[in-house]
Amino acid sequence: MLPLFLSWLIQTSLMPLFVGALTGGLAHLAWGGGCAASWGRRASWAAIGALLLHLVLVGGGLLREGSIWDYAAVLLAATLISAVACRGGRVTKRS
Repeated sequence: MLPLFLSWLIQTSLMPLFVGALTGGLAHLAWGGGCAASWGRRASWAAIGALLLHLVLVGGGLLREGSIWDYAAVLLAATLISAVACRGGRVTKRS
């Protein structure tokens, strides 16, 4: 039973980790320069957040894996987390 669970966990984790890392890594293009968090930090936070939401929704039976709502939820979570990481700690320039 454990190998079956681990196989499912690895297979279901690929999409949210990839989408989250890519979205977090490219957040500086969408939100402009001056992001407070580094590329790696944005990518890792967005990937982890997208994965956790995906596991809750799919593992809890609320959504089917691979459905359009699953992809939309993962992309939304990654976008919001990367926006918070990028713009949350932005330092304003004072003249």
